[in-house]
Amino acid sequence: MRSRLLIALFTVVAGFACAACQQLEDVPASDPTEAHATSTATPPDVAAPASADAAPTGSPAPADRVEPSHVMVFYFHRTIRCETCLKFEALTERALRDAFADELASGRLVWQVMDFEEPGNEPLTSKYGIFESSVVALKLAGESEVEWKKLDAIWTLVGDEGAFMDYIESEVSAYLAGGQHGQ
Repeated sequence: MRSRLLIALFTVVAGFACAACQQLEDVPASDPTEAHATSTATPPDVAAPASADAAPTGSPAPADRVEPSHVMVFYFHRTIRCETCLKFEALTERALRDAFADELASGRLVWQVMDFEEPGNEPLTSKYGIFESSVVALKLAGESEVEWKKLDAIWTLVGDEGAFMDYIESEVSAYLAGGQHGQ
């Protein structure tokens, strides 16, 4: 009984620990289904990363091909990354490429990977409440950010690849279909 309890405790803690950073990640207490409306904000500049060595990985749509109304998905990570952090990125990218290849190719969907600890990325880190590895989806209309959502459920779904990828696909589909989250 005691060993089962220890294994269960270890499993829970391991899910939230970033081994490479050697610190526990705080899991937000907020509802992962909560959407954040920001109708007057300016979308982030994804054409130019914070520095030359901070070039985004996996950004298949050049900035000049991005449509006026589109969806962006950011994966924010620390400079030093653990296995779980790398898995978040890989699963999110795979979900986007599998479900939205045409949208990525056309620029209607943009995938951006960003080190949130890199100097110059503080405005986005602050705006989206980034303090751990995070996926953020944004819906833009023209030059205005209409809505954004931090996809916090990635932390609880990382052990189930199918559920993780379904979650990413569902959240991004809602924006691509023109709907808003929570409706």
